Amino acid sequence: MTGILGAMREEVEALVEASGGDRREKGSLTEYHLGRIEGKDVVIAKSGVGKVLSALSAAELIMRYRPERLIFAGIAGGIKEGLNIGDLVVGTDCLQYDMDVRGLGYPVGAIPFTPYREIPGDPELLRIMESYRGEDYAVHFGRVLTGDTFVTDRDSPLRQKLFSELDGAVVEMEGASVALTARVYNVPVLVLRFVSDAADGRAPKNFQEFLAVASTHLVGVLSHLLRRIP
Repeated sequence: MTGILGAMREEVEALVEASGGDRREKGSLTEYHLGRIEGKDVVIAKSGVGKVLSALSAAELIMRYRPERLIFAGIAGGIKEGLNIGDLVVGTDCLQYDMDVRGLGYPVGAIPFTPYREIPGDPELLRIMESYRGEDYAVHFGRVLTGDTFVTDRDSPLRQKLFSELDGAVVEMEGASVALTARVYNVPVLVLRFVSDAADGRAPKNFQEFLAVASTHLVGVLSHLLRRIP
């Protein structure tokens, strides 16, 4: 079984529809939709926004359904040159940019007294995504930066740090926490993010319409992945 999470209902609703996920089960934080995509069993849920809710939802999904892999998918702000609104970023790794314990000698993103800083995407899932081509959008590979701040100011010191010091491709609020949870439970993980804005206040004119399009595109992405998974 493959577990699929997105922060908001709108990010995963097309996947739920494509899976025929009429079987629903109530969890502590969210509702799980069970179905099939490309003949493979999937469980899909909305995690909620932010690091805490997404980590809790990922942990519950893993403990409850024991998935063979976990995909976190949705939208993010693009901060790397060459990204356009609508492009897909496949997370090579994830890092919490607001985990900052430099006062104790740790680099930004390092969790004190643990081996965790950069959480890599699963090599096999990344390999499969190398052959994926979007119909009307580009596919990029890069670092996903996660923090409990909605970044909107192009000239802010934070945005400059995210790009120049941490080499981020996109910034969002859940990927690294889900990836860390999966890593702790030894579940292969991959984060997929469609660029919804430039993390500088610029965004699509109709944001709800963009969410619907991104959700539809995710059906194609997940179909590509699931077709190629044994």
